Formats: sequence, C-alpha cells, structure tokens
Amino acid sequence: MTTAIAILPPLGRLLGQPVVIDYKAGASGTIAAAEVVRATVGLAQGLGLELVVEGIETPDQLVRLADMGVLQGQGFHFTAALPPEAMAQWLDARAAAKISVLRVA
Repeated sequence: MTTAIAILPPLGRLLGQPVVIDYKAGASGTIAAAEVVRATVGLAQGLGLELVVEGIETPDQLVRLADMGVLQGQGFHFTAALPPEAMAQWLDARAAAKISVLRVA
C-alpha cells in the first residue's frame, strides 16, 4: 500500500507569496540536498514566484545559486544581522557604489 501526498493544493496557496529557502538546511553536501534546492528554485521560477534564499555564507554558495538564476538572497556572506538603521545605511552604501546584493564577480 502506498501513501499519497496531495501537494498541489498547498502549492496553489503559494501563488502571490514569496518563497523563502533556507540554503543552510539544503546545503548538507549531499546530492539529494542539492537537488531539492535546485528543484525548489526551479519550481518557484516556473510558477513566477518571488524567491529569496537565506543562509548564503560562502562565495561558492553564491555562485551556485546565481547559476540557478537566484536573484535575491541574504546571509553572512553579505553581512551579519544588523539593526534596521544600520541595515538601511548598508543598503544605501551598496546602492551608491552600484553593488548588487547578489553580485557574483
């Protein structure tokens, strides 16, 4: 006997909502974990959903995610957690320098 899991109705509720992936949870180094991240990114992109990846800690992770087409992310690779005022200043400084938050180069 098999167990059926109905995933389409819950996925339909995501439409119009941003999808947030915790990259650290999916970056265990296994092939399966990498494929789950890749599939989730592809699903969000295919449905036209806004996608944000959290937990980006290394340049290598950033490059892999950028190669998948991820456009928004956060994590210690960019900066440690900041209070709102400091975050606004950090973003303003990056914008003034014309540095994208997900810049790969």
